[in-house]
Amino acid sequence: MELATRMSRLGTETAFEVLARAKALEAEGRNIVHLEIGEPDFDTPRHIVDAGVEAMRTGWTHYGPSLGLPGLRDAIVEHVNRTRGIETNPAQVVVTPGAKPIMFFALLALVGPGDEVVYPDPGFPIYVFPNVTGTGIPAKELSVRLLEEAGVACLAGTAFGAGGEGYVRFSYANSIDNIREALRRFEALLG
Repeated sequence: MELATRMSRLGTETAFEVLARAKALEAEGRNIVHLEIGEPDFDTPRHIVDAGVEAMRTGWTHYGPSLGLPGLRDAIVEHVNRTRGIETNPAQVVVTPGAKPIMFFALLALVGPGDEVVYPDPGFPIYVFPNVTGTGIPAKELSVRLLEEAGVACLAGTAFGAGGEGYVRFSYANSIDNIREALRRFEALLG
């Protein structure tokens, strides 16, 4: 069987390459602040773990509804109505296993052949791309130095294309303390 040519373009996502290197440094005893992957810097709270275990013990081990569990969608509606000051209802809520699938689904629903889509490059909703051109260091070199010398894992903007030169990507799916520590280390590296 012959695969489609697009398959030859598949590779490892850069964030996971940086994560692997950061984990290797941690295995050597280094303290690393993880801003590369978009994953919170804390474990899942115990009550959530316990609820998941209890759900599995009581038979919640099969496919759920494609839009998400009704009780979860109801809770999301209640939270959004209370905290955002807008009225919504469960028919307007879809639960997905992350940000990428819902972004893909939204584009499929809204964009047709020939439509123009304007998208920030680089950009993603849980990341910030600070302009680092003032450092005089190319983005890739700076991201490597941040990891190897300062213990801050981030991505070079060039991981997202040539337009990313002069930027690094930091995930702000972290505690304020982690972000402050990363910025402190960034500043110390650049002196």
